[in-house]
Amino acid sequence: HLPSFGFILPQPTLHLRAFYTQEDPQADAALIVRMPDGTWYCNDDSFNSKQATVDVIANFSTGEVSIWVGSFEEGESIPGTLYITRGSASPRDPLRPAPQASR
Repeated sequence: HLPSFGFILPQPTLHLRAFYTQEDPQADAALIVRMPDGTWYCNDDSFNSKQATVDVIANFSTGEVSIWVGSFEEGESIPGTLYITRGSASPRDPLRPAPQASR
């Protein structure tokens, strides 16, 4: 199957977080992330909820990142919003800005 979303990571990053907030809080979404180096990351429930979060720590590869939003029920589609951040936003606070670097 084709990924639900993909993008090019042009430079290495210490932390990348993908999370999915589904419209129905009882729906049970899962996330699968494939990094450019071929490493796979998967998760479903996080932050004491059914919202899926994947944290990629210290994977310094660059190139195409692929993300799949899935369900445990075959053929089920779970409407919602996919967020991608290098900051500390989470399903509980999806609009939290990334910390600013000090000079």
